[in-house]
Amino acid sequence: MINTKHINPLRKKGGSKIEDTEPDPKPGKAPSPKKKEELTPSHTSSLENERVLTAGTGIKIVDAGPNSTVTVTVDNNIVATLSGSIFQKISGSLQRTAAGDPYIVGQGAVTVSTNSLGQIIISGSGGSGSGAPTTAQYLVLAVDGTLTNERVLTAGGGVTLTDGGAGGAATLGINNAVIATISGSTFTRLSGSLQKTAAGLSYLVAAGAISIVTQSNGQIVISASAGNSTNVGGGDPGAQYLVLAQTASLSNERVFAVGAGLTSVDGGANNSYTLSVDNNVVATVSGTTFTGPVIATAGLSGSLQRLASGETYLVGQGSVTITTASNGQIIISGSGAGSTTNIGGGDPGAQYLVLSTTASLSNERTFTPGTGLVATDAGANSTYTLAINNNVVATISGSTFMLLS
Repeated sequence: MINTKHINPLRKKGGSKIEDTEPDPKPGKAPSPKKKEELTPSHTSSLENERVLTAGTGIKIVDAGPNSTVTVTVDNNIVATLSGSIFQKISGSLQRTAAGDPYIVGQGAVTVSTNSLGQIIISGSGGSGSGAPTTAQYLVLAVDGTLTNERVLTAGGGVTLTDGGAGGAATLGINNAVIATISGSTFTRLSGSLQKTAAGLSYLVAAGAISIVTQSNGQIVISASAGNSTNVGGGDPGAQYLVLAQTASLSNERVFAVGAGLTSVDGGANNSYTLSVDNNVVATVSGTTFTGPVIATAGLSGSLQRLASGETYLVGQGSVTITTASNGQIIISGSGAGSTTNIGGGDPGAQYLVLSTTASLSNERTFTPGTGLVATDAGANSTYTLAINNNVVATISGSTFMLLS
C-alpha cells in the first residue's frame, strides 16, 4: 500500500477535495481505512474505495517500494521533451506550419506520408507526373534507364573530366598535354600549330626558297629548299635592294648615293642612316627665316614665285603685261597706247585729279582750291594741304570768333 504521506488527496474539478463516503469520526476516533479514497499502485482487497494509479500514453510510473516514492515521468519514446532548445526526440508527424498545414508536402511524382512511428516517408512514384520531365535533354555522366533524351557528358580533345562521385563535383579542366594554358603571362606549353591570325590564316607563311612545316608534336620546322647557302632564311637575293655598299650575296642591288644639295651621315651597323639638306647648296626655311645664305649664282627664276594658293605672285593689269621667259626672267611691259614714259603706270585715259597738266595723260583734271580755301603744296613725296581761308570764311574756336568781317 502507498504511504499516504506521498500522495495528494483526490480533488474534484475546480480544486475541492473529494469527500469521504462516511462522516468525520468523533474526535479522537480514526476514520475507517476501508472507506478512505486512496491512490494505490495496484488493487488491494482491504480497501473499498481506492484508485489504482495507471500510466497513460506518454507517461511512465516507477514504484520504489514500501515507505518510498512513486515517480511519474514523461516517456521520451513517445513524447518529445525539450532540454534548453534541443529536442531529445521528434516525430515527423509533429511538423506543422503556423497555420496548421503539414510542413512537408509531396507534389507531382513525389508523395509524403507519416507512419505510426512518426517517421516521414518521402517517395517517388515515377511515370509522367508533374515532376521533372523524363524527356528533357539532361547532361548526365552515364546513361540512365529512366531518361529518354539525356546526353552523356564526355571530355573532348584538350579537356579532362574528373568525377568526384555521388554528392561530389564533376570537374572539367584543360589538358596541358594538349592545350597551352597561361599562368600569369607564361605559357606552360605552346604548339606551333596553334599559331593563326584572327582570320584563321597561318601565322607563319613560307616564301621564295623557304619552306615551313608543322610537325605532329606541334614544332614548326623552317628550312631553305634552294638557293645560295649563305642566304638561308634571308630575303630574295635577286631583289632590287638599296644598299650603302655592294655585297657579293646580292645580284641586283643598287648602291644608295646622295645627290647635290643633300648630305648623309651613316651611324653604323644597327644604327641610323640620316639624310639632310646641304645648306651650302640649298636654302632651307625655318618658319620664314632662311638658316643659310641665299646665293643665286645660277640666277633666280621668276616662275618660282607663287602664293600659298598656287596662284602667280605677279599679275599684269590694264596696259601692263607680265611674261616669264624660258630662262626664268620676268618681263614687265606696257602694251597700251600713250607715251613710252607711261609704261607700267596707270590708265592714261582715266579722269585723274592732278595739280598741273601732264602730256602723259589725256583726260586728267587740274585741282584748284575754290573761294574760302587755301592750298599748301609741300612738294614731291610729301603732303598737299587744304585749309580754310580765314580772310574769307569765319572759323570758330570754342564759341569765340577769331575773325569777323
